[in-house]
Amino acid sequence: MEKKYYSVLYHHQNTFWWYKGMKDINIRLIKKFLPRGENRILDAGCGAGAALPYLSQFGNAVGIDASSDAVRYAKTIGKAMKGNIMHLPFKNETFDMVFCFGVLYHRWVIDDNVAIAEFRRVLKKGGFLYSQEPAYHWLMGNEDEISQGKHRYTLPEMQKKLKQKKFKILKATYVNTILLPLAILRRLPNILGFREKKKESDIFTLPPIVNALFYIILRIEGLLLQYVNFPHGMSIICIAKK
Repeated sequence: MEKKYYSVLYHHQNTFWWYKGMKDINIRLIKKFLPRGENRILDAGCGAGAALPYLSQFGNAVGIDASSDAVRYAKTIGKAMKGNIMHLPFKNETFDMVFCFGVLYHRWVIDDNVAIAEFRRVLKKGGFLYSQEPAYHWLMGNEDEISQGKHRYTLPEMQKKLKQKKFKILKATYVNTILLPLAILRRLPNILGFREKKKESDIFTLPPIVNALFYIILRIEGLLLQYVNFPHGMSIICIAKK
């Protein structure tokens, strides 16, 4: 991701509907599997640090990211360090949970299987991996290009990767489901091969009332996801146990 976009993310991650909604969902689901306490938590690919404050509710959270700019922002709101998720600078069985939020799909992750193996290595026995990634490669769009996205996953694809590394899947679901038809309409030119490349991100230009409505929709999904899994959506969530 280009340097200037870390500043954009940093200044919108507490107000933009997607970040706020996913925060609510993540907290609800983490509560189901990881009790609050003296847990050690790794935010693998922490970006500008959006997740660090709420991960810290569950224990001692530290972020790691390959970008010096990302780490600089993350350090203003939590513990963070520079590093590569494919070569984590931690001993075996260090963490109770590894949290990976929309990271594996980036171009700089040369081999996602290597990263997943590293997550397992640094997890304690019985520890949890919480993985969220963008879904459906045919939904690739301008924001993915700006974020240097490489590949959007299907849920079966991610489950297979985790099982190959001997993880036990506890929950696997799509998320951001209700707004999927709207996303398809927005990406239709790209899907049909008429891709318009923009130099700037426009996702943060929503009118406040639309931003609030989308946030409410995602909150509703968060309530439902405590009890059910969704068959389709713009993202996937996998929670797995070592």
